[in-house]
Amino acid sequence: MSVKSALIDPSWVRILIVDDEAMVLNVLKEQLQPEGYHITTLDSPSKALELLQKENFAVILADNEMPGMTGLELLSKVKENHPTITRLLLSSGLTMTALSDAIKSDSIYRFITKPWLREELLVTLRNAIVHNRLLSENKALHERNIHLNLKIAKMAEEEQAAEAQANAQGLGTSEFRPMSDQQGAFGEAPGTPTPQGVEMA
Repeated sequence: MSVKSALIDPSWVRILIVDDEAMVLNVLKEQLQPEGYHITTLDSPSKALELLQKENFAVILADNEMPGMTGLELLSKVKENHPTITRLLLSSGLTMTALSDAIKSDSIYRFITKPWLREELLVTLRNAIVHNRLLSENKALHERNIHLNLKIAKMAEEEQAAEAQANAQGLGTSEFRPMSDQQGAFGEAPGTPTPQGVEMA
């Protein structure tokens, strides 16, 4: 039974697979491409890091046993530089303690042991894709919130500046009003009745 989810459109999913063994790369590609995923394979961690500077992927699946840099080391770098990419580790040599520690530290999302079952691989990959979507949506929401907060803060500053300018203009007008506008002939406020018995000139 296919593990495709109605919530996931595989046509947008890009997966990067890194392994120094060509046979493993070919088998994984043959198993995943029929699901509709876009698969890219590379045979070294250095090539993967270089490609990730130019292109984006939803999931990276890396073998741990590779020369020059282990898969776990590669995925730790990916976490640092591309945190929204979901990281899967393919391994047959690491202990369960080491794998558990890697998951707890968020260096990897999940691991797949060699040899693997195709259905298990597909289920793990589907979960990884869902995880990637959630991370991407949370990041986008966080960025929108930051943008909105900055916009609100700017509007508040502009409103305060306008209010301060209006107050300053109002104060200036009051200070320079002619005396005749502010007081009557006897210094009283305009509109004050003239005292009886006092004859105006």
